[in-house]
Amino acid sequence: MKDLQAWKVFLDKSKSACTASIVNSELWHARLGHLPFSKLQQLGILSKYVDTYSIRQCMVCSKARQHRLPFPHSQIHTTHIFELIHIDLWGPYKVQTYNGYKYFLTIVDDYSRTTWTHLLATKSNAMPLIRAFIEMASTQFNRKVQTIRSDNALELGLNKEASAYFMTKGIIHQTSCVATPQQNGVVERKHKHLLETSRALLFHSSLPIKYWGECVLTATHLINRFPSKSLKGLSPFHVFLGKNLLMTTSECLVASAMHLHSKLGETSFSPDQYLVCF
Repeated sequence: MKDLQAWKVFLDKSKSACTASIVNSELWHARLGHLPFSKLQQLGILSKYVDTYSIRQCMVCSKARQHRLPFPHSQIHTTHIFELIHIDLWGPYKVQTYNGYKYFLTIVDDYSRTTWTHLLATKSNAMPLIRAFIEMASTQFNRKVQTIRSDNALELGLNKEASAYFMTKGIIHQTSCVATPQQNGVVERKHKHLLETSRALLFHSSLPIKYWGECVLTATHLINRFPSKSLKGLSPFHVFLGKNLLMTTSECLVASAMHLHSKLGETSFSPDQYLVCF
């Protein structure tokens, strides 16, 4: 009987210790920003004897960490320039440029990843630029734009005038689903690259924020000449034009900007030149 009573006491103490370990683990889980229980065990905070699967599911983690499943990679492979172009509109930015722009329109050729950016004052200016781009492709490169992919914004083609124009040109207009930018991922990633490069140029030059538009245009100029992983080390312009362009035109931009500022000196003691470009 004594042995049986001792065994019951041992079981009760073990059960209490296990319950205390679970409660303690949940407390640490909350204190450490709802760190997963597996990470807590790796840090040595939890006892290795505690079964993390037996701890109830944390509802806060479900609300804070739930995410969509990854989208499948695109299986579309174009074979020549202007077969498919991706279009997106960025903005409005809270600070307009020095010449009154709040948006920029990005056009990306799917085959070469060559990028064109246009600064816009209003959204309504987007469609005229798209029409001009289509005519440019036909006149300058003897190529017809076959497919345009964009989001479902009204200014990018979801209106009667634009639909009629695309029909007369025989262009297929593909639009992404609502709140699903992943379906237009090529131009979304290009926006990320453009903005990262633009911010680096702006911060390094210490220019006022009103010159963000010039930074975007300069970033486009540079990225078109950068080697691209998706193009196996070639630059977009190399694939688009069939030849590699050297990075010499940026020096001309700096020289032009310095020469311009040398003519704008207001007093005799003003510097002759200001380095403002990149």
